[in-house]
Amino acid sequence: MDMVMMKCLSEEAESAIYAMRFVDPCISMEGDAQRRGHADTPVCFLLRKLKDAEKRISATIAAAEIHRARSRGGRHGRPHSMTPERAAVATRMLKAGQAGQIVWKTLAAMQGPPIGRSAYYLWLKYHHPNLERK
Repeated sequence: MDMVMMKCLSEEAESAIYAMRFVDPCISMEGDAQRRGHADTPVCFLLRKLKDAEKRISATIAAAEIHRARSRGGRHGRPHSMTPERAAVATRMLKAGQAGQIVWKTLAAMQGPPIGRSAYYLWLKYHHPNLERK
């Protein structure tokens, strides 16, 4: 385990221990818990805290991985679906008067990352605003 994850786990453990000091350990499952609802039981409190801790730890790990990728010069995230080759083909087809649906289907058939219709029309909106679909 790396130091970032160990620090995060340590902080989460300290936070849970501190929060548990304020939970009444004597809540009976039949009495008070039924009147106040199950969200007030110590077990539900612990589960809620564990879920929150898991979210924070996952976010910390993801942020650390992105930071490592950036420091190595690597790319993170999904690749751009509108590649320069697709943009060139789309521009040529649009200038030739092809309909947007035909252009999109042609781009979708090309090699590269998958391109959705919304990605195509978003590209069209910013790069060819006069040809935007009405």
